[in-house]
Amino acid sequence: MATHVLERRGSSKDIWKTLGDKGEVTGVYFIFSDRVSVFDVGPLPVLFPGLGQLRCAIAGRMFQALNNAGFNTHYLSHDVSSARMCVKPVNIPALNIDYGEAAVGTMLPVELLSRRMITKKFFGRIKTGRRKKGEVSQAEIERLLVFPGLKEMAVMDPPFVECSTKYEDADRYITNVEAGMLVKHGEWWLVKICYPFVDKLFQFFYGFLRSEANFLLVDGKVELATTFDDGLMLVDSVSPDELGLIDPQGRLADKNIIRSYIIEHYPEWYAALEEAKKKYPKNKSKWPGYPQDLILPPRLISGYIEKTRDVAEAISAI
Repeated sequence: MATHVLERRGSSKDIWKTLGDKGEVTGVYFIFSDRVSVFDVGPLPVLFPGLGQLRCAIAGRMFQALNNAGFNTHYLSHDVSSARMCVKPVNIPALNIDYGEAAVGTMLPVELLSRRMITKKFFGRIKTGRRKKGEVSQAEIERLLVFPGLKEMAVMDPPFVECSTKYEDADRYITNVEAGMLVKHGEWWLVKICYPFVDKLFQFFYGFLRSEANFLLVDGKVELATTFDDGLMLVDSVSPDELGLIDPQGRLADKNIIRSYIIEHYPEWYAALEEAKKKYPKNKSKWPGYPQDLILPPRLISGYIEKTRDVAEAISAI
């Protein structure tokens, strides 16, 4: 009789494994959740009903399209009604997760980000002269601009690709040198092998979303695994949680509506959070939790769910 074991609980999904009679791993699957996390603080103290099913539908549709286009992914199947997606197992050394003979690869301990347009948050990281950790060279970005003039929502071609940490207490942007050390393949492999794969992925995302849904891809993040035959595989999920999208009306289809509401209505808390992040960038336990009196209006919750539904319907995921 199969046994189902919770492997890891996240903000947008939970990872489960199925064990056979002898305790061997016979399968791995995600259950997408109705939880939402903002500001890297963790899940908000309120659920977004039906969001997990929409996340599953979008991710499943995107992975199917990727597989059909010849990309190597960990996707096997999905069921929207249960918000469940079956995937190929990959080991995660940083979390001491080892699937034994069932594993097909190993997760890289970094997130890879591709930025095609300059969002407000990214614009604030662009600096001249001597830069602190996490800041980006203005000269480097200006070389990528399609049209002269550094400003918010300016387009970069090719997109700017970078890495952030994963599995640390608090994620942080890192240089290619540091990322190369973390992935244990070196900077050369990261830039010459990994980045071109990311670039091809985002070229596909941009074309697919533009043609199928008339959504504009602003930026996004992906997670990769190295396979045991030295290849690369797209893992984790692909949804509005990972991709920044602009809908046909020019509105961002992401969590900005939630972030903006909290910043506007709880400014003292947000200021304290930003100060804590600067003071303790690697120690999330020092950051303040969400305000105890935090209340999100029903219209805000339903609005975010509907934006996600719009994406699902536009790409024929539901």
